[in-house]
Amino acid sequence: MKGIGAKHCRKEDLLLYYYDELDTQRRHELEAHLNGCAACGKEWQQLQRTLDGVPQPTIELASGEAERFAARVAERVQRPGRGKLWLWGGALTATVVLALSLTVRPPGMLPGKGSNLVADATIVQELELLQNMELLEELDLLQELEGQG
Repeated sequence: MKGIGAKHCRKEDLLLYYYDELDTQRRHELEAHLNGCAACGKEWQQLQRTLDGVPQPTIELASGEAERFAARVAERVQRPGRGKLWLWGGALTATVVLALSLTVRPPGMLPGKGSNLVADATIVQELELLQNMELLEELDLLQELEGQG
C-alpha cells in the first residue's frame, strides 16, 4: 500500500485522516485498508473516540476587540512594505559571504591539511549568524505587533 504500511496503518496517517488532511488517493487507500484490517479498524475507532472527547478551543472576541483587530490588520496591509526587507538583507549578506569565501583563497591553490575544517567551521558560524539575525528580525516584528495591541 503506497504511503501506508503494508501490514498496518501508521498513527500519523490515522491522525491526518481524522483531521481530513490526506489527499484523495491516500484517503481512499486508508479507507480500503481500514475496511479490510480489523486491527487497524479497532485502532481507528479508539483514536476517534479519544479525539472526539477532546474539547476544541474556540476564540470569541467581543465586537470592539474584533473591530480593533480588523483595523490593525488593515493598517498593516496598507503600510508600505518593510515586509521583504529582511529577505533583501539576507540575500545581500549571503552574497557578501560568498564573495569573501571566493576571494580568500586564490583559484587553483590547494588548501593545506586541516584547512577544510577551519573553512567549514567558519561557514557554519556565518550561517548561524544569519539565522540569528533572521530570528531577531522576527522577534522585532512580534514586538511591534504586541505594541499595537
